[in-house]
This record gives sequence, C-alpha cells and structure tokens, in this order.
Amino acid sequence: MDQRGRVEVEVPFIDGIAQFDQATSWFENREPPETLLFAAPEGMATMTGMRWARHTGSTFVTGTLRPDCTILGRPRSVKSSYKLREMMTNVDGLTRWTNFLPVKTSDEKAGTVTVTVAAPEPVSFRAAGFTYSIVENAPWSARSGSRFHVESEAAIVTRAYRGATAEEHLTAQWPIRALLTLLYAAPIRWRRHRIRDDAFPMWMLAGRPHSAIFTDLIHVRTAEDATLPAAEDASFAVAALDLADLGAPGLRRWVTLYQDDVFRRAVEPAVEVLNGASKFLEPQVMMLAMALDALGFYRDPGRKSGTAMWAQIDRCISAANLDLSRIGSSQGVARLIANTNNDLKHPDRLARPDHLRLSLVADLATTIFRSQLFDLLSQPEKRLRQFVTWGEAAQAFAAFARNEVRVDDGGHLVST
Repeated sequence: MDQRGRVEVEVPFIDGIAQFDQATSWFENREPPETLLFAAPEGMATMTGMRWARHTGSTFVTGTLRPDCTILGRPRSVKSSYKLREMMTNVDGLTRWTNFLPVKTSDEKAGTVTVTVAAPEPVSFRAAGFTYSIVENAPWSARSGSRFHVESEAAIVTRAYRGATAEEHLTAQWPIRALLTLLYAAPIRWRRHRIRDDAFPMWMLAGRPHSAIFTDLIHVRTAEDATLPAAEDASFAVAALDLADLGAPGLRRWVTLYQDDVFRRAVEPAVEVLNGASKFLEPQVMMLAMALDALGFYRDPGRKSGTAMWAQIDRCISAANLDLSRIGSSQGVARLIANTNNDLKHPDRLARPDHLRLSLVADLATTIFRSQLFDLLSQPEKRLRQFVTWGEAAQAFAAFARNEVRVDDGGHLVST
C-alpha cells in the first residue's frame, strides 16, 4: 500500500536480459496487462485495470504498477475485467442511521440474561438497474462460561442480475453516501468493500470449489478513505432524516433523482464541502453557491439558461418553503450568497468579504441546501420545522443574532 492506501505492485527486473523482456516491455511502453494475479503463501490477489505508475533505475530497474481494483481472491479464470453479481460496502454513520438493533437482551430471572442476535429484514428497492439493500450484519463469538462478543454493522448491498464491474457497483452506491453526508453534515468515509460472484468461489484443498463467498475488494477511488479517521461520534448523533423516515420509497426516489446529470452536478459540490474538500471558507462558499445555482436550474421547469444566480438560489428557498424571516427576506438572502460568490470570483471587486460574512454565508448556504431534502423526498413539513430548530441548522440562523446583523433586500449585511 502507498501512503494513501492504494495497492501498488513492484516489479524488479534487469534491463537487456532476455528472461526479463516481458517486464521490460511493460515499463518501456507503459502498457502492462489489464489483469495480473499476485500469489503468495497467504493467498492470491486479482488486480484489474493495471496502470503504469513509475519505474526507477537504468540496468537494475524497479517498476511500479497500480491497479484500479484489487480483489483478494483467486478467480476461476483470468479476464480483462469482471462482471460481479454483488458488492457490499460499509460507510461511516450507516449503522446508527439504520437503527436496526439486531441484538436484544432480556432478564428472565435473577442472574440470567438472554441475548438474542437476529439479523433484521433488509430494506430493499430496485433503481438504476440495480437491486439495493440496506442490511445489518451482526457477527458474534462466544466462549462457554467466560465471554460473549457481538458487533452490529450495517452495509449497502448492490446486486446486478447480469453482473456489473466494481466501478459500476461503486457508482451505484455513491448516491447513498451523498445522502448520508447531507443528512449528517459530516464526512462519510468508505470503509470496506466486499464482492460476491461465482467467478471468485471458495476454493477447497481437494474437490470442486464451493459457491461464492464475500471477498474483500480494494478500489483505487476509495482506498484513501479507509486510512482516514472517522468523524467524532457526536457528528452522527442525529440525522436530519433517518431510514425510518425514508424507507425504501424514499431511498428509491433519491437514487432515481441522482441519475439526472443536472441534479447530480448540484449535489456533488455541496457533498464535497461537507466531506472536507477545503479548510478555507472562500472555496466552500463558492462551491455551495454553485451547488444552489445548479439546483435552482434543476428545479426550473423550463431550465432556462442565463438566469441570475440569486434568482436560482431564491427558487431553491421558495421550493423548500424555508422561512428566513428571522434574518431577512428570501430574495435578500439569495442575493447575499450570490453577491459573496461574485465578490470572490471577480478580481476587479476590491471589497473582499471579511471572515464574518464568509462564515455566516457558508453555514447559511449549507443549511439552505440541506433543507432541500425534505421537499425533494416528500417529507412532511413538520420535519423541516424540526430541522431548522436544532443542531447546526439552528446555529446557522442564531449566528446572525449573535453577531447583531441582518440581511437587507439588496443582499448586504446590516447592523441591528
């Protein structure tokens, strides 16, 4: 693994010697095979999407290759790529969000505790060519008279009847990670991928291989996440909506929305701000303004080009039925966000936004974007009212009163 958790393969060879001609050609032409198998006493890894990374040395050379996807298992046959039936993924915050509670205890009599471990019924739906399931695994171990240990861990499972590449499964799961990020307003990291397909069976010491089991997979796009710490537990204390609120219909609706390129382009900048794309307020504000502008365009029935940014943001505020009267009019707030973005974007505007304005706008724009979920996912209005009265959403509004400012209709901060 490199420092970012990505798999690397080092190939030592001697240039100019016939027995190493094959390796020499990989690095001279920078065209390694699409698939390589790595075998060791501990097991086998199947690496696809092989790419040249670098090579060093003149005669005694060490070349480095990097695969897009590494499956920690032995395949039935070597292929340029694999269509996989299932992929199971763990991400931060999912277990608390599902609230499945697969472990129950009961006191039948003094000194006796009965522990029941039962996997709850998955929440499943069909969308975007995949069958999705939110499942709960509860592996346990016990030793008579001394120890009982059980863990609860929720996962996203995508199934493709005709199979799909690991990249296609990951793309299908990306909307769920985006949704959790918006609901928690916290970074959501990819923690583990596992695949199950008959192309990777359980090999036996003798006899025919058994049916497929879940096998670990490392993907170059998500490998770094597994090396990063999770957000603090407090970040996952309360989600704006949980699985019980959405159910299968709400999740299907969200995944379907995400298939619209315009909608996805609106969501992605906001999600990456919450995932820590930048520690600086200036790019955060610009990405959030861009996200609201794109979402306003998505909400426009005619999708007319040339509409002012402030008007698109105002469209989002109105569509979500968000009451901003405690800090200003919806048009004034929309102009504040658009004005701040333009003051940052255009070098000829010499009055740069100060830290207070940037901080207020970043938190406010985040809250406005997150508030769109309630309308888009057909949630009752009382859930939106609850959302704006607690947590970071409430703090975004309270900050204006705390700093004794409001927003006028022209989009400027004025002292109260």
